[in-house]
Amino acid sequence: MSMVDVRTDSVQDLPNLSMVAKFSVATRLQVLDKNGDECGPAQFSQTTEKDINQLRSVEEKLAQRDWRDLRKKLINLDLDNHQQIAEWLTQAGYVPKPEELDELKLARTISPGAESLEKARTMAEATAIEPNLYEWPESAVTNEIVAWLQSWRDVVRWLMDIKTERFRSAVNAAFALDEDMRVTYGIALQAAFEDREVKGLKHPVTDFLRALKPPAYVDTKTLAACLTGVGRGERLPAYFQWNADGKPSVTVHIDTPARAIVMAVHVDKNFSVRHWRTCDNCGAGFEAERGTHRFCSNRCTNYFTTNARRDKLRVLSEGDQEWQRLPAEKRKKFDRWEWISGWAKRNHDTQIDPAWARKCVTKGETA
Repeated sequence: MSMVDVRTDSVQDLPNLSMVAKFSVATRLQVLDKNGDECGPAQFSQTTEKDINQLRSVEEKLAQRDWRDLRKKLINLDLDNHQQIAEWLTQAGYVPKPEELDELKLARTISPGAESLEKARTMAEATAIEPNLYEWPESAVTNEIVAWLQSWRDVVRWLMDIKTERFRSAVNAAFALDEDMRVTYGIALQAAFEDREVKGLKHPVTDFLRALKPPAYVDTKTLAACLTGVGRGERLPAYFQWNADGKPSVTVHIDTPARAIVMAVHVDKNFSVRHWRTCDNCGAGFEAERGTHRFCSNRCTNYFTTNARRDKLRVLSEGDQEWQRLPAEKRKKFDRWEWISGWAKRNHDTQIDPAWARKCVTKGETA
């Protein structure tokens, strides 16, 4: 099982109890068909010891999945890059349907000399290279799968970007939508049964969108599913246990990679202070654990800091040159470093500390 640990400060009705909530995700590979529909756990027939060991190795890797990292990769996924998509699907734990993989292999090996489908199949079996059943091939990335990933990516990105209060209001609106949909369909069905027309019946999605005001590119159906538990309801199977020290914990079981990523969103919006940010250096999205974090990595931090210092030194050098051009009589009226600091602010909107300017020029760092 791959786990996501979340430490809670209290539990409803037991305000003095501190416990750990764990999300356990099945390590079995999940089938995703060419239309982007999840089809349940993959079934493999391991006939040799090599097959058994290979599948065991795959499941051990799946047990180590970092759902926050996979969520970050999903948000930054380049949907025009099918190789990158295939790599993400493999890391998440998806495999194509076996019969669709066979069709794909057959289609890629049919030659003009194949007079019949049966002959083409024979040629395919003789010439095709067997794919790794536990990895997603780039050639199996369809337009429907790209659209499926885009809808999830856009929703997850938007939910990670909004504040906790707004997120909780969105969950409330999604559950209201679910209830309103049942009522609306009930009224429409009753009217159809009685052969009468219903006037002024407003579609519940209208109120849902008015309450949330999501961007136009966010898919409404996917958004509602994410907010209410990926279309399977908000209740998940779980068990309660405690360790040798008497520390209690609850483990919640999740069945699919997509649902695990959605649950990770709910966890971080309710139990952590993570925020979705855009790196000030490279422009990539990343999850900031603190409000002051501006960069996605130490590399970007160092690169940005180095370039910012160089730009500042360049402005300081120009300011010092302007100071040198001033007539001697005029220079007597000002402090050199205060004047350079003011010049940098007026001409480049750059803050330069007079003491820092003096130290840099004295050391010859602007030369």
